Order: sequence, then structure tokens, then C-alpha cells
Amino acid sequence: MLSDIAFIPESEIDLENFRKLLVDVWERFDPMRDKSETTLTTNLRKAARIYDWLRYGHKKTPEAPKDEEAK
Repeated sequence: MLSDIAFIPESEIDLENFRKLLVDVWERFDPMRDKSETTLTTNLRKAARIYDWLRYGHKKTPEAPKDEEAK
């Protein structure tokens, strides 16, 4: 399920449902405690990165205010 996220078109991903899925998987399988499911751990990590990129990656980083004395 998590491994298929990368193949879903961005326009079809509901971020709130995606977040709930990640939380649900984390609560059922805590990769910090159980190191036996390495594939699931990898897929969870990748899915979290995709979520972060979709949620925050499209925003431009605001420029820091320029120091008035530097002029």
C-alpha cells in the first residue's frame, strides 16, 4: 500500500487522508520498536518524504530581510 503512493498522480492525493494513513501505519507498526520489517520501514520513510514534499515542498522559502546597514 505505502509502496504504491509514488505512482498515484499528485492531483489524486488527498493530503489529509494521506496523513491519516501515515499516522495509522505508524501506530500499528512503530519502526522505532520493531526493526524486523525493514521493507515497511523503508516504505514508511519514503511515504513520509512524499507527504512532506507535497505538503511543504511547493512553497517558496521566504527571503530573509536584508540588513539595512549592508546597503
